[in-house]
Amino acid sequence: MDKKAYGLLLDLSSPVGTFSIFKGLQQPICVLEKELPGSNSHSESFLTELEKTLVGLGLRIDDLSPLVVSRGPGSFTGLRIAFATLKAFAWSGKKSLITLDGPEARAMAFQKKHQPQETSLAVLTYLTADKYVASQFKLSGGRVEKISEDILSQELPVPATTWVLTEERIPSLFVKGHLKKAVVFPLRSSHLIHFLEASTRKEISQEELFALSPRYFGSTHFD
Repeated sequence: MDKKAYGLLLDLSSPVGTFSIFKGLQQPICVLEKELPGSNSHSESFLTELEKTLVGLGLRIDDLSPLVVSRGPGSFTGLRIAFATLKAFAWSGKKSLITLDGPEARAMAFQKKHQPQETSLAVLTYLTADKYVASQFKLSGGRVEKISEDILSQELPVPATTWVLTEERIPSLFVKGHLKKAVVFPLRSSHLIHFLEASTRKEISQEELFALSPRYFGSTHFD
């Protein structure tokens, strides 16, 4: 086994936290994806589950590079745990750390999986019970390009012919005019496998690690 060929994908911004081990950089493939037990309990289970998974594969954390993480938006606590953990791994092991835009990762994964004929796609990310982030993308030639992003508290203002990716916590009232084109497609760590193609990927240098923070839009509590 070439242990230098493995890396880690992590997303804790969603209610269901997941991490994946992938192999290869030029044409990366997921070796496995692990769903963390429980809901909103990432801090209690991530490191334990990661250790058990690596032991089962005959790997150590030192064998994983790059480390790839969603930078949000999403759960404040989940993002904070993910960033703090991977920053520590990257700093102690001089590892490469890559951050990815969460909505873009979802849009890219959906496009790869379903090859939609439409040229527009909207991704909704839960913020609070009455707010969500609406990220709109243009699909062209197999590529995904973000064209706008807004925090909204009303029904999504896009044509009903646009594909809409929602998640478990998004109330249907926000997409009621788009139900035929709406699909529950939450972010999972395996979606980050397309990081080599992502236009907004950010590779973090050792000097930038201390200042690195997730993309969090805030709520009435954290503003």
